Amino acid sequence: MILKNNGITNSALWKKNAPPMGGDKQWKAGRSAKELAEYITNNFPDMPKDIEDILLNFTNKNAEFDWSAEYVTNLTSFGLGRGEGRNHDAFLWNSDVVVGIEGKADEPLGSERIRDALKTESSNKLHRIQGMIEMMFGGKPEAHADIKYQLVTASVATLLEATKRNVKNALLLVIVFKKPGYYIENGVKKTYYSEKKIQSNNKDIEVFLKETRATKQDGMYLIPTAYGNETGINLYFKKIEIIP
Repeated sequence: MILKNNGITNSALWKKNAPPMGGDKQWKAGRSAKELAEYITNNFPDMPKDIEDILLNFTNKNAEFDWSAEYVTNLTSFGLGRGEGRNHDAFLWNSDVVVGIEGKADEPLGSERIRDALKTESSNKLHRIQGMIEMMFGGKPEAHADIKYQLVTASVATLLEATKRNVKNALLLVIVFKKPGYYIENGVKKTYYSEKKIQSNNKDIEVFLKETRATKQDGMYLIPTAYGNETGINLYFKKIEIIP
């Protein structure tokens, strides 16, 4: 599979043209922003083999993909409140499947659960939460209080991008980077990631998959959604771990 040339052919151009929201603070060895950039572009224009193996469930081995780094889904255009959209760390698409990629090392899956987000005093944010939960479950946010808000926004945004492109399959792909070794910070030796933090993220993913009543299919999870029922779009979830 081939990634089309969008002007980003290596990690240096990724940083220049699509820097992470946290800037240099996030652009470090072992952190997901830099690791994902290197992972995607290391064999450019070839698709990374781990991703290609997953995408063979949807498309053929010679397929080409448009793609973007730090891609933003405009949620406002879908009636989901004003302001900032959903930022995908990377986004891939062709006529068979759209793929929203969330890169992680041991960074948390966002700071909020739905119960925390519902405490907001912003009517705009509350409108967004209610709208996204309706799309996912067809119910009220309070019934899904334990789910991480970031997993909901990532799922809904990937579904909406499939709608925009008239594509039947949507995949939310979480890529976890587990860089071996250590680095020195202020004279202190530190590992590149914490297994304890990764396991915490795994538990959050388990809660999400249980709440969504996801079922295993072809090495992935198929997630039934109210929005998918209406539109005929299939939402899939997959997590992989990469040792850079």
